[in-house]
Amino acid sequence: MRYRLYQEHKYVSFVLSEFERLTAKTDFTDNLQIKHLQQQLSDLIDLMSGHAEHENQAIHALLKQKHSTLYESIEADHREHEKQFEQLTTALVDVMDNQFNDEKILQGHQFYLNYRLFLSENLQHLHQEETIIMAELQRLCTDVELRSIDASVYAQMTSEQMLEMTQVLFPHMNPVDKQHFIDDIRESQPEKFAVIAERLI
Repeated sequence: MRYRLYQEHKYVSFVLSEFERLTAKTDFTDNLQIKHLQQQLSDLIDLMSGHAEHENQAIHALLKQKHSTLYESIEADHREHEKQFEQLTTALVDVMDNQFNDEKILQGHQFYLNYRLFLSENLQHLHQEETIIMAELQRLCTDVELRSIDASVYAQMTSEQMLEMTQVLFPHMNPVDKQHFIDDIRESQPEKFAVIAERLI
């Protein structure tokens, strides 16, 4: 079985879906609830920005080395996501500043619809990465080259950071996904792995 990337998408999908659920039940006449939504959106944006940066700089860089241009549409999506997040952030500020509850309710519902549309489009984006981009990577690269993508990340992480990463990701993964991460950490960073091995199982 060929080496595969993008297992962390399961966690990303969870976070995006949880925000949709939070938005669906938010009372947009209550500024305390809007503030909570703003903080959750900010955290989500940080996650998505870091995730996109990793893909652009690590995964897509490997495709560039192989003279493939399939990544270009994915990076265009990433830029569009940045714009959408800016619009969503501004929309929440507008709801917060509005003094009229009827208008706040309408603005909040529009925010929900806009985010739900983004969510649906992002699912297609993730699907393209896991099918089209992953297939191209497997066609052009050896498993050693693919494994080096995450290995370079682990080289910069401490044992505790890797443990924290697994604690965040593992609740959203099946046993095969979990074993993939454990094997990668053990093979690329055996000394760090030894420190946290018992706590990974």
